[in-house]
Amino acid sequence: MRHAWIAGCLLLLTACSNKVTDSAVALTVKYPGYTPLCLRVTASDAAASERRSDELIPQSKLATDEDRTLILAVYREKGWSPQVQVEVASYATADCTGPAIETRQLASAVTLPAKGSVPAALELLAQDVDKDGHAARASGDSAIQGSDCDDGRATVHPGATAVCDGAANLGTDFNCDGKLDCNGGGCTSDEMCGSGFCVAGICCDSACDEPSSQCQGAGTCGTGTCVYPVNAGASCDDGSKCTSADTCDASGTCVGTTTKTCNAPPGQCYAAAGTCEPATGDCKYAPRPTTASCDDGKKCTVDDRCDGSGTCAAGPAKTCNTPPNTCREGTGTCVEPTGDCQYALKPANAACDDGNKCTLDDKCNGGGMCVAGTAKTCDAPPTQCHLGTCEASSGSCNYEPKPPAATCDDGKVCTSSDKCDGAGSCGGTLDCPPPSLCKKALALCAADGRCQFEVDSAQVGNLCREAGKTGTCQADGACQPLQFSYAVTSNFDPVAIASEPIGDLDVLCGATFDSGTTVWTFAPGCSFTPPTHVVTGDDVVVIAVRNLTVNQPLRVVGSRPVVLAVYGDATLNDEVLAHSAREPLRRGAGSGVECTGRTGGPGAVSGNDGSGGGGGGLATESGTGGANDDGTPGGLKGGALLTSGFSPLVGGCQGGAGGGITGTTPGVGGPGGGALQLSVAGTLTLGSVVSVSGAGGGGGDSTVNNAAGGGGGGSGGMLVLEARNLVVEASARVTANGGAGGEGSDSVGGTQSPGVAGADGSLDTATPGTGGDGGAANGGGGGTGAAGSTGPGDGFAGTGSGGSTHGAGGGGGGAAGRILLRGVTSCSALPAGAIISPATSPNCP
Repeated sequence: MRHAWIAGCLLLLTACSNKVTDSAVALTVKYPGYTPLCLRVTASDAAASERRSDELIPQSKLATDEDRTLILAVYREKGWSPQVQVEVASYATADCTGPAIETRQLASAVTLPAKGSVPAALELLAQDVDKDGHAARASGDSAIQGSDCDDGRATVHPGATAVCDGAANLGTDFNCDGKLDCNGGGCTSDEMCGSGFCVAGICCDSACDEPSSQCQGAGTCGTGTCVYPVNAGASCDDGSKCTSADTCDASGTCVGTTTKTCNAPPGQCYAAAGTCEPATGDCKYAPRPTTASCDDGKKCTVDDRCDGSGTCAAGPAKTCNTPPNTCREGTGTCVEPTGDCQYALKPANAACDDGNKCTLDDKCNGGGMCVAGTAKTCDAPPTQCHLGTCEASSGSCNYEPKPPAATCDDGKVCTSSDKCDGAGSCGGTLDCPPPSLCKKALALCAADGRCQFEVDSAQVGNLCREAGKTGTCQADGACQPLQFSYAVTSNFDPVAIASEPIGDLDVLCGATFDSGTTVWTFAPGCSFTPPTHVVTGDDVVVIAVRNLTVNQPLRVVGSRPVVLAVYGDATLNDEVLAHSAREPLRRGAGSGVECTGRTGGPGAVSGNDGSGGGGGGLATESGTGGANDDGTPGGLKGGALLTSGFSPLVGGCQGGAGGGITGTTPGVGGPGGGALQLSVAGTLTLGSVVSVSGAGGGGGDSTVNNAAGGGGGGSGGMLVLEARNLVVEASARVTANGGAGGEGSDSVGGTQSPGVAGADGSLDTATPGTGGDGGAANGGGGGTGAAGSTGPGDGFAGTGSGGSTHGAGGGGGGAAGRILLRGVTSCSALPAGAIISPATSPNCP
């Protein structure tokens, strides 16, 4: 089964920048009987059928096995209605040109939801039973325009070569052109035969109507080859030029009678009746007398006469004295062969009259034309809805009202579509759209011709759009743009973001936002309308809202850091998490961004045993990986530390992998925590967990006499929590803890023991994550993850030596991330129960 997802430039189209990809028609297309060379999928807006978009699918993307099914996602374009109609057509050409073999359309348009898919199915019914690659004709289904006239024989199809080697093939149309291809087959019309000749019900090699002798009868074609018999009594030509009614006698000789008449003289100056010359069959005619009238063929002579010798003599010359206009001379000359009179041009500026009384002082242009002179001046019309015209026949000026609906301008700003009324007056339709949602228009114009407005009190406090920016309606009717009163941490531009549509975000059910795909997913049975988002030039996803309320867990994952820009107030009654976890694997939004030099170093190998990987670093150093039982050092701690600040916004860094030879499974380094910024223009109330903690490293696994090192823990990420007013409740937990390192494995006396994975960085305490330990007696334990004011721990070395005891080193702990807790105007004292791990300094500026 072939699956294809159509996105583009329609449907699959080109880049999907113009597609609404949050919802689609999940279309199943079956074509069990015939695999076309090309499929055309057409989507159209059911509310406006001229909005269409096509996608061509070549045969190379279609299944040719028994299960001939194609599954597609059909998206609508931006600006379309939610009602989408889908049509599928098959073609016998590779580029879907020419007439379609078959076209099928959904029984009714599909109404798409705001998000998700609606299933639909179409089936193409064309058949190719003989597998010759040509669709069969279907007399019972007018929608199928197949070309194979015999789907039971693979040798019969368009373009096939005829095989005329037996009686069974005489009645066969091999190439499906509607004609029998072998002479000798039965027929009822010429169109049935490939030769184009049907003679007495038999396809023949010729029309059997061109005998070699005029006394041969009609041919016969019983075997497909024409035969002509002698036809006694048939008409013929005996060779005499003056005989007619010639017939064939019994011996096949042509005999005629002398009956030819001569009544077609060679010219108008010869007698109408003549005599026939038997040898040549030519007729001879006597000349007419000199008094007979004739025409010498010249248009510039008149009253021509015959000369008595068969020739027409020219008469007097034609007279030219009627010039076409006053800009030509009065006497002209006749010109052959047309007989037209030509008159010389009067010179330029000679006086003339163009016949229009509304022009004065007309002049010839030297080319035979009378050019209009100065236009007669009429006074200006009384209004713009009057039209002044000069009457050409009399030269008088008339002023009439312009017709109704003629365009004019009544001078008022508050009206539109101004038109003349047919009586000379101009007026328009009152057109006073309010400048924003905060005002409503009165149905009248002010004295200055402008619209009057009043405040819409019902809209005070509601969102509005004016001058391309989102704002809120004020009591005076102004649309005040949403804005911050303080300088935010510079990972986004709040002024530019305010130009995007902004609404409230109430997290009423568990939700996850993927910053890489910008897709929202929700807990089963619940959803809400996602807010808009913007990807800034620094590859940071900004989610802009007016007010934010979190009553169910909100998680942000994906490849890019996330900024929540709140232009009003934010209340966090439930978790907001951008942390990373080892199992199940979760990477917080922006994990691993800007980690060059801060990723934990990998473990090494000696004596078939590996050392531990180093922990991931960020603002502080991480733990070093533990050595193996031979003393080979573990992976280095993450270096190249961030110096200060929170811009750019970056996530935590991954721990290094444990060392191990082929066949072992070294511990995987834990991913670093995510990167999250929550900037609030009003009051931010923290009442639950906000975390960007890193994940723990994996434990190593062994084979016989080989041990693998544990993975280093990931570091915590970067977290910015800032607001004009900051309220921290006792239930708040703000963490950027590092993940712990994994334990190394061991192989003692042929028995292998895997290492224990390190714990993920805590989401709601300042307790360091516990390093993996206890799974392998001789494997080194993992270092603790950084938390609170406690730094990361180094991995422990594996113990044992020799051929019977192998111990690998544990992974180093991940460093803590960095937290900014900022109340610009006011900040409540941190409750004793709140956890800020690591602590900010100062905790609340």
